[in-house]
Amino acid sequence: TVLKAVSLADGKQRVVATIENVGDMAISPDGKRIAYMVERRGQSATQFSYEIALMSINGEPLGTLLSGQQEWISLNAWSPDGKYLLYTLGKAGPRVMNVETRESWPLHKETSDGNWGGGSWSPDGSFVLLTKTVTSEKRLAWSGVTADAVARLMEGR
Repeated sequence: TVLKAVSLADGKQRVVATIENVGDMAISPDGKRIAYMVERRGQSATQFSYEIALMSINGEPLGTLLSGQQEWISLNAWSPDGKYLLYTLGKAGPRVMNVETRESWPLHKETSDGNWGGGSWSPDGSFVLLTKTVTSEKRLAWSGVTADAVARLMEGR
């Protein structure tokens, strides 16, 4: 993937970087850094690993933030102060990373019951907004439910 910058003033383009198998990207609030997800193919055609890397706005590598993950990584957003990165790590769910120390922590304990995505920070950095898609389950029949059982249950109300 060729990452290009386009001038809004004159429409001219310049190549910032060339990155193989790049996925999500998120630019820091100060416009000086870009966090991006890279997919790496393993030894077999079905094995992949994922990482989050960092580069300057001029395409200079600034290191790897997270590497060797077996689950898909989605980059959501930088905190308004540029210190933290909100991302989603597959079934582990939404996480926040301190970009300087590379330390990260989960934002939610129960992650296996939905698909996390699309996150953003409030303008003052006091909270994050995340979306979660949950697959609904429809029941066509229930066992052990009788009219007598329902009547007894409703008597107490």
